[in-house]
Amino acid sequence: MLMSQNEHPVIVDFINYLKTERGLAPLTVESYLRDIKQFQEFLINEYQSSQHLTSFEIIDIQLFLGELSKRNLTASTRQRKLSSLRLFTKFLIHEQLRQDNPLVTIASPKEGDKLPKFLSINEMQRLLEAPKLNTLYGVRDRVMLEVMYATGLRVSELCQLSLDQTQLDFGFIRVIGKGKKERLIPISERLNVFLDQYLNQIRPQLLKDKETNLVFLTQRGSGFTRQGFWKNLKKYLIVAGLSEDISPHTLRHSFASHLLQNGANLRVIQDLLGHENISTTEVYTHLNTSHLRHIYNQSHPRE
Repeated sequence: MLMSQNEHPVIVDFINYLKTERGLAPLTVESYLRDIKQFQEFLINEYQSSQHLTSFEIIDIQLFLGELSKRNLTASTRQRKLSSLRLFTKFLIHEQLRQDNPLVTIASPKEGDKLPKFLSINEMQRLLEAPKLNTLYGVRDRVMLEVMYATGLRVSELCQLSLDQTQLDFGFIRVIGKGKKERLIPISERLNVFLDQYLNQIRPQLLKDKETNLVFLTQRGSGFTRQGFWKNLKKYLIVAGLSEDISPHTLRHSFASHLLQNGANLRVIQDLLGHENISTTEVYTHLNTSHLRHIYNQSHPRE
């Protein structure tokens, strides 16, 4: 790929830098040029201008990677393009064309990485409405599904949820996650009503003569296992006419994806999910890039 006469000056300087100061081979330089020009074309399509080539933000990188993923490019190809952008950004900083590096929190794609499955809002609603509310177990199962979807809990966190973690008066659930790290998750008034009904009317009937601090109980009055919840979930997937391949973790993915679709901040989602590294949360940005761009256009004071 040869540079055109009206190439962006920054790209021209970058290529000269690769040739003279880095001493890279012609084929390697051509590869860098191809990757940066592809990113430039992406920015032009988004902003109808090439001025963002030196002022792009982390969301632009995320959306670009999402586009590459949608084209079914291999992880190694996406990783190479990201490496090109890392070197290009370092060049911009070196030339004092920008001060920050928006790629520092971006993790490199790995071979075998797959986008998480999630339910649409309509599918999620069908699943939530699958349990019959005229039985003790139907109400219990509806509340369990509601909690999973409304909080993004892992199935193990749901099964181990105790009474002292449900702080309904304050509108929070206190979750003990991986590494025994605690996080507070707000719950809506609607879920608060569901939980209050279950705890005061349904749980005492399930408890029988057992003594346990666990919130959700089986017909034997003991706590749920992960397998037990999954078995119940599969039953309701059939009722709702949904794929039986869906796992409890799909509800967690749906929680995060729907928050992102409705404009939630990625850092907030990271805290709610209990992810230690934001790169783990960033995978959700690839699920609906068009909707994310719509939210960004509404929210960001672009020129």
